[in-house]
This record gives sequence, structure tokens and C-alpha cells, in this order.
Amino acid sequence: MVNDPTKPERFVRFGAVQEHKVLQDALKVTTEEQWDAVAGPDNAATEIRSRFKAVEKDFEQTDCKKCKTKRLAITWDLDVASMVRKVGAPYDTYYLMAYTAANLAIHATLSSALHGDTKDQDARAQRHAQADTALFCAAMLLVEVLRSQNTLLALDLSDEIQTAEEAIAKVWKESIDARSTSPVSARALYGF
Repeated sequence: MVNDPTKPERFVRFGAVQEHKVLQDALKVTTEEQWDAVAGPDNAATEIRSRFKAVEKDFEQTDCKKCKTKRLAITWDLDVASMVRKVGAPYDTYYLMAYTAANLAIHATLSSALHGDTKDQDARAQRHAQADTALFCAAMLLVEVLRSQNTLLALDLSDEIQTAEEAIAKVWKESIDARSTSPVSARALYGF
């Protein structure tokens, strides 16, 4: 979004598509009246449908070139991997550990279910280290997002952002140092 000023508006407009998807899923297990009671008047089902109808055509894509059928796009722009490739550093540095590996660990997949014996001390230590790594990457990604917002919105927060980054790095180093004294080596835990 920082690199292309046309992207923020598209991102905002896609919010109506996301709201509509959530509404559709919710109405599979609840009534519209129950939804409206919880969501309030600004997010009542009729309001969400209205916002969706206003942007629906903007997010249609060709499903079949031969018969020219259309379907709703699953994202507002590019898939995550394509976005990372397009924006490059530093986001590409965090992609595998903060997105791909974390998704495999937290989603209900065979990979996450068979991710090691919970009674095995080494396997548990490795999962803890992977969780630490994911948390560190998430914190650093948040710093990068703040940098982007600082640039985009001219917030003049460079010093504060730098201080936050240094604090995160300090905690991360302390975590690595603490783990390196444990029976499982830092190399096995962190891959270096």
C-alpha cells in the first residue's frame, strides 16, 4: 500500500466482501435476528448486504474463460506469497517463519496434529522455540507495519519505532541465550 497509492482504497472496499463472507457463515448457525442483536444497527445483516452489493462487481474475476462465468475473488489484491515477493525486504525474511510455518502449526492439519510427542522433552522444547520464533517475527512484522504507517501517514514516530525494535531484539537475544543453556542446542531449536 505504501508503494501504490491506489491499493488502500481497494483494501478498504474489500472489507465489505469480508463482512459478507462472515455474515454468510454466521447465518449457517444462527438467525439473522440473533446476528442483528449482537452486531448492532451499523452492522446489521441488511447493512452488510448493502455494502457488499456496492462493491461486489469490483471483486469479480473470471472463473472459466470458455463459458465466461465469474466468481468472487478470495482476496483484495494478490495472494500473500505474491505480495511478499513484490514488496521484498524485510517482509520476505519473515515469510517462512511468521506465515508458512506458523500456519502449519496452528491450523487443524495432519502436520499440526502429528507435530511431535507432547511427552518428549526435546519435541516440547522445539515447539516452544518455534513459538518464540513466531512471536519474535510477529513483533518485528508489527514494527515494519508501524514503519509503513509512519511513512504513509507522516506520524513522525521514527525514534519510538526504533526504541520498540531494539526492545524486541533485546528480549529475543535473551530468549536465545536462555535456550542455549538448555539441554537442547540453539542450533537444533532455531536452525543456526
